[in-house]
Amino acid sequence: MKKILTVVLFIILTLFGTCVYADDAVYSDSDELSSYNADDYLPPEVTDKLEENGISIESEGLMRTALDTVIAFLRAAFEDYSGKIVTLLGIILVVSIVYRIIDNKPYKQIISYIITLYICLQMLSIFSMLLTDVSESLDSLADILKAVIPAFTAVLLLGGNAFSSVSSSASLGTVLVFLEIILNKVLIPLVVILMLLVVFEKLSPQFSEIRVVPSVKKFILSSVSFITTVMLTVISFQNILASNKDSLSARTVKFAASNFIPVVGSAVGESLKTVGAGMKYLKTTVGGAVAAAILVTVLPAIARILILKLFLGMLSFACGMIGCTTEKGIFESCVNILDILNGIIICITVLSILITVLFVTTGFALGGT
Repeated sequence: MKKILTVVLFIILTLFGTCVYADDAVYSDSDELSSYNADDYLPPEVTDKLEENGISIESEGLMRTALDTVIAFLRAAFEDYSGKIVTLLGIILVVSIVYRIIDNKPYKQIISYIITLYICLQMLSIFSMLLTDVSESLDSLADILKAVIPAFTAVLLLGGNAFSSVSSSASLGTVLVFLEIILNKVLIPLVVILMLLVVFEKLSPQFSEIRVVPSVKKFILSSVSFITTVMLTVISFQNILASNKDSLSARTVKFAASNFIPVVGSAVGESLKTVGAGMKYLKTTVGGAVAAAILVTVLPAIARILILKLFLGMLSFACGMIGCTTEKGIFESCVNILDILNGIIICITVLSILITVLFVTTGFALGGT
């Protein structure tokens, strides 16, 4: 028995008496950057949209490419609407001459009704073209937001930001619901109803005194602004709270690793910081690509609205110069409708860009950046 105890004691002393040396792990930023390829996390919808417009996030001439893209959108919008606007301008000039030739008030009233209906039909045709383009842009934006939810979640989880990944997914889901409601239930019915109100306003002097379209415009823009403000506030605070929770969890993990993992615990805790360089590069590249894709998606619709507002402003000015007050009122009402569409698109874009910016600025929890 004594011999056995002696042998066991000798083995224990031999094992625990042996000196063990461990070198600190050495990491470099280049090693971390090469470990993360942004193309592996970018959804096909984003890359396809960027390639379609010739945009590369890592290109040195990104600003020049973006400027060329905007100019191309404006040129395309000008070419699409210039023909119909010239036709309307010609009709207005002819009508002004007819008003000066005919001296019979009932005849003038009949001609005014006919011209009003014709111009409203032409504007409804133009708005139909515009709504098609706007709907396609917003549909593409919805597809991009749906596609980036898994990408944002994966990158944030890879960096240890569990709470931020949930917050980002919830925020994108909320914007998607808001976007789907606008696409399916608001956009097209709203424009059709407002155009009908414009017709009633111009055909009925009593109805025109109510000024329904400007009032509806004010109510809708105020509602959209209020909803956007509330969503911006909630999303921002939600992200701040999630980041604080991730930071607390990360400090707990690093403390546990440094104190409870034998021999190399401190090396594990320090090595987590070096991973932050690669994660920062990955988030910046993915976030920048998504932001660029969002802008490229909504810019065509915004450009078309801008060009159309410019054209309608010119027509309204021309009507005022030649004394066609009824026709001028039609174009001013159409500008109010365009303001509503523009406000809705810009609010959705701001919400989408905000979530992307919060994703990029969220610190890598385990790395402490």
